[in-house]
Amino acid sequence: EMEAVLLVDAENAFNSLNREAAINNLQYTCPVFFKYILNTYRKPAELHVCNSEDTIYSEEGTTQGDTSAMAMYACGLMPLVDMLKEGGATHPKQVYYADDAAAAGKLEGIAEWWETIKQHGPKYG
Repeated sequence: EMEAVLLVDAENAFNSLNREAAINNLQYTCPVFFKYILNTYRKPAELHVCNSEDTIYSEEGTTQGDTSAMAMYACGLMPLVDMLKEGGATHPKQVYYADDAAAAGKLEGIAEWWETIKQHGPKYG
């Protein structure tokens, strides 16, 4: 049987994180952190454009430079990671760091893992 390693780097992940889903997930995955993130991200941030009256509202993702962004991203994706860890005999070994993921094992298991990411990943961001 063929074995392989698949490395995945989510495109624009921190900016694409679904805030509503992440906040909801944090309520269950990390209740201690939940209140801080709720108070920080519950309303869109107003971004003011220099020399302009324009205001842009940041409604998705984490704020660049926010020291809690990595933890928010990781905890927000835990339901997806838990889903990806379910599997049978061909299920691959997995490693996650920030917006990077890796799966190693039998090709059949990696293909199933990848299809699950493609199907369910977008709703998390």
